[in-house]
Amino acid sequence: MWLTAAGCTLVGCSSLRVVSQGAAASGAGPEPPLVLMETVAAAHTPLTLAALVNSACQHNPEILTLRGAVEAARAEAITVTGLRNPELRMEYGEGSRYTGRTWYQPSGAANGGGVDWRPAADVRKRESESDVVRLGLRLFPPNPWLLRAQGAGARARFAAATADLRAAEWRLECAIGRLLSEIRTLRRELRIACQQAEVRREYTAAVIARLQHNQGSALDQLDARQRHLRATEDVAVIEELLREKLQAVFDLSGASLEGEAAEIEGEPEVPLTALAGLEFRWMESRQEVVAAYWRHQGAMATLREAKARRIPWLSHVQGSYGRGTTGEEKDAIAALSGAPSGLTPDSQIAVDDSEDEEWSIEAAVEIPVFSFYGGATRMERTELARCAQVLRETLRRAGAEFGNARSLWLNARERTKECQAGLADVENQAEHLGRQMEEAGLLGPEEQLAVTEMKLQAQRAALQARRSESLAFWRFREACGERIEALAGMEPR
Repeated sequence: MWLTAAGCTLVGCSSLRVVSQGAAASGAGPEPPLVLMETVAAAHTPLTLAALVNSACQHNPEILTLRGAVEAARAEAITVTGLRNPELRMEYGEGSRYTGRTWYQPSGAANGGGVDWRPAADVRKRESESDVVRLGLRLFPPNPWLLRAQGAGARARFAAATADLRAAEWRLECAIGRLLSEIRTLRRELRIACQQAEVRREYTAAVIARLQHNQGSALDQLDARQRHLRATEDVAVIEELLREKLQAVFDLSGASLEGEAAEIEGEPEVPLTALAGLEFRWMESRQEVVAAYWRHQGAMATLREAKARRIPWLSHVQGSYGRGTTGEEKDAIAALSGAPSGLTPDSQIAVDDSEDEEWSIEAAVEIPVFSFYGGATRMERTELARCAQVLRETLRRAGAEFGNARSLWLNARERTKECQAGLADVENQAEHLGRQMEEAGLLGPEEQLAVTEMKLQAQRAALQARRSESLAFWRFREACGERIEALAGMEPR
């Protein structure tokens, strides 16, 4: 179905065009067509904020990256406080003892009255064999101050990463919400612009018809055509803006633009009583502030970790137990003792076997002599000061955004109420004026056009005020850091 002289009709096609059938029939010639208008393609597929945000979180690269960072921080928080695995030490060894013995015998009297000895035989034998088995266990006692600092730092980094993810999701939700609000306003404004273009088209056709009956002038026809062209350009501009906003929504959400043009509901009317206490809760709700706070806590934990490394502590504790056996060889003992190789029953040698058993405890203390100077923690102190400055700046900026956004939204609410009241007055005045001129027989095409455009302009002014209020609402919602519509028992749309 097309737009006719009866007014604008929105249908379930993908585009809409104004066709000046009445003007063509009256000899006005082809009129400049209006630009295509996006309409409802599938009424059963609502374009809801929740669905688009959910789709955006599944496809947005920033969200996906931050989710990976959260999982990495979660894994670090789980593993950083784990203890070092103990070491089990096993030792086995074999050994042999070789003994060399030289036998001497007297060779006669030496000078000076002594005895002169000369070597008679050399013997080198493996006297004994030994086996040693030793077991040991080495433990690494954790430094409790270091362990607590590492755990606190990992938990702070996990909390900061989670807050970064929530802040990005919140910004994305508010950005999509603002775009949906603008789309809703542009659609309503487009309907009004189409009605205004149709009214001017009808007026142009009436002027051309009067000119054919030698009523009016060519100047009136040119003026009517210029008005119609301006209305047509106005519709084209609004449609282009509408397309850009729709494309921006689906660029953020990752969904396809084709077939998605469902009607969007407006923001709920939030009573001011529901905003009580927001000025005291925004610091907890703004995830940028939460992330800055946890980064500051993480920097403090890192400084405590650096200081804990300067405390002397046990590097390891070890306990061990071992057994060894030693056995002598009788042939070697016999050879070394001078006994004959073929022993007689009266000959005797002593062969000893021995077993050794030992245990030990060892402890080592690491003394950080090279970490006692003041510059050892300079980097950590610098990072802590930087995080503190970022936290203060984030708090200041978030507080200013909250205050400004709240004032803008409250002022926009008042302006909207005033425009709504003014719209009702203008419509009543236009209706009254139209009836008076009709009763007096003075309601011609020019007067009809003036009355109708007065109503349409008032509607567009009220719509622009509502648009300003809607954008201010989303800005205030983003500055609050929480769904303020839920404070009044309303579901977000």
